[in-house]
Amino acid sequence: MAQNPAAADLVPAVDPTRVQLTRIVDQPDLPLPEVFRRVCEVSADALRVERAGVWLFVNGDRVLRCVCLFERSKRRHSKGACLPLADASAYLRAVTAAPLLACESARTDPRTAELRDTYLTPNGITSLLDAPLVRDQRLVGVICHEHVGPPRDWTDADRALARSVADLVAKKMRAAEGDLRTSNRSVPTMTTISQMSRSAGHDFRNALAEILANAELIALTTGLPPGVADRLARISEAANRSVALLRTLLEPTPKPDEDTGEHEPLPAASSG
Repeated sequence: MAQNPAAADLVPAVDPTRVQLTRIVDQPDLPLPEVFRRVCEVSADALRVERAGVWLFVNGDRVLRCVCLFERSKRRHSKGACLPLADASAYLRAVTAAPLLACESARTDPRTAELRDTYLTPNGITSLLDAPLVRDQRLVGVICHEHVGPPRDWTDADRALARSVADLVAKKMRAAEGDLRTSNRSVPTMTTISQMSRSAGHDFRNALAEILANAELIALTTGLPPGVADRLARISEAANRSVALLRTLLEPTPKPDEDTGEHEPLPAASSG
């Protein structure tokens, strides 16, 4: 018997994006870095943006550190960039004050213009849809959806999805923190100690990246006292040697054709 077309029309359509997000939620043992990777892929594909990333605030909320970036056209993941924010950052105020930051023209929008020269223009980004990550009523980061091409007007559906993704990531971060507290009550195994050492090593590398970024910013300052530029160069050299040593200690030799996941470097900040 032929199916009744009218009855078929009454069957709700399945939203593949929601299905994928639900699968991530339903895997409690999924490591947090893998959560970041999958969420960035799902949201970039669903919103049809070139780049989706998870960024966390560090150094007293004066720096954004990328813990996961997905480039949709290349199907590539990367991480590690540090983006210093301006003093009295308008961007920080904007993401703190609203549940969502939607910018059609991000390079000229007063809320995001401070990112134009260091991040938006070099990466061809014209529009931003950023959702704050809030944990224990405190802003800890953002999940950024970055559009490349003509300026884009974000729809209500786009905004709702971005907010849902941010809520999912924040929930997973809280769960991971709870698991860490529970595991700290037990006697650490050699595997746990190794994982903790690697985590500390990665945190130290991120601290070195911040040192390098700030040294470069100071070096651009005009009228520095004699000898300061030379000392800054020595600091940068020592930090770069330390980063190379940590990479040797922490990262295994990649297999042929393996993506190392390195993040593209940010351009030097403009002195203007």
